[in-house]
Amino acid sequence: MAHQIEKLAVSDTADLYYTNAWFTQIEAHLPYLRSSPRTKIVDVPPDVADRHSTNPTGLLDELGYPRHMHQVIVRLNAWNNPVGMDLPLRILIPDLSEVEKIRIKLSNTYNRVIM
Repeated sequence: MAHQIEKLAVSDTADLYYTNAWFTQIEAHLPYLRSSPRTKIVDVPPDVADRHSTNPTGLLDELGYPRHMHQVIVRLNAWNNPVGMDLPLRILIPDLSEVEKIRIKLSNTYNRVIM
């Protein structure tokens, strides 16, 4: 029974995505992520953009992006005010492996400080 519960537990890594240190790292890496050739431009279908014109979370959920990536995508697209999202929508989507590299560097720093 204990092994089943352990499999369901959320890892410490997931918590890292919601720390001030993570948000600081993402802010510092925005110019890199915006200029990366691995960052994609995605055209959002007009009906989807219209449905979520003031709801970035709903938009990103419908497009299938994981929740831990929402803050990265929101900042990458400079969505400071969701009401200001233009239709039809073109959004920048960072390469997940690039974001993972940032997370690993931050995680390694955390592990060194804690241990």
